[in-house]
Amino acid sequence: VVIGNLVVLNLFLALLLSNFGSSSLSAPT
Repeated sequence: VVIGNLVVLNLFLALLLSNFGSSSLSAPT
């Protein structure tokens, strides 16, 4: 159960980070 929760959390965080990174990359610097 704990390992499953960690996997789900890792996937969710990866999605958030990739989303934030892409939007940050498309924003003008």
